[in-house]
Amino acid sequence: MDDIYSMDKETIYHTGVEHLQYEADLKSGHYKLDVYPNNYFYQLTLPSGKVIEGSVPALISTIEHDPTHADVNAWLLDSLNWKEFPSDKETDRQTRKFTVDGRNYSITLNPKTGMVNLHFPRTIIVGERKNLASPENHPEVYTIKKGMLSELLTTVIVDSGEIPDDDNELPTQKLPQYTDSIKYYDIQGWQVGISYNPTTEIIILELDSRTEYTHLFTLPIDMPDFNTLHEGRYKEAVLDILAKHHMHVE
Repeated sequence: MDDIYSMDKETIYHTGVEHLQYEADLKSGHYKLDVYPNNYFYQLTLPSGKVIEGSVPALISTIEHDPTHADVNAWLLDSLNWKEFPSDKETDRQTRKFTVDGRNYSITLNPKTGMVNLHFPRTIIVGERKNLASPENHPEVYTIKKGMLSELLTTVIVDSGEIPDDDNELPTQKLPQYTDSIKYYDIQGWQVGISYNPTTEIIILELDSRTEYTHLFTLPIDMPDFNTLHEGRYKEAVLDILAKHHMHVE
């Protein structure tokens, strides 16, 4: 069976002093990929001209859970040759546990390559719709997975039916606060449970444990909630651990 595209005919490979560059004409248009092995950094230019950037580990993690654009994903995986990257040996990795506001977290890092993996425990959030709908109260809901969690939550609320008028609140003390069931959804391989009672407007978010794969130079790009978790205290704790291993975010 013929390949979706011919790598020999359609891909242009350039070698530079500072980075590697790949180009390909695929079904959806012309793509350009710039890879900076020493920093684990990439920039992907889409046919529209839009540029997406971040760390290579984060890109690979996304590709693994993306069923769409099979030809683009296959080309990206073929272009991202890990032999071009500094060796990330298991023996060089270190895991550190830390606590922020009573919540336990952990981080796996490699001082030699700059690799940073951030591990998050299972989390349950319970609150009123109008409270969770405020980025000021729950900024992490709007930044986790680059906004995909908040989009999913909005869809669930809209699909549940008409939202009561806040000025004409119902006597919730006589009504069941929660629903009897929780539905589970998948966001790039990450499981999210959502229960919403449209009558009382109570939301239950069950967020499975997850790992964010990133790099020292691309932390804020790969993980927008890095700056907002615990009102910045999470960021301070992570930066403190990295600094102790001579890893400084620029």
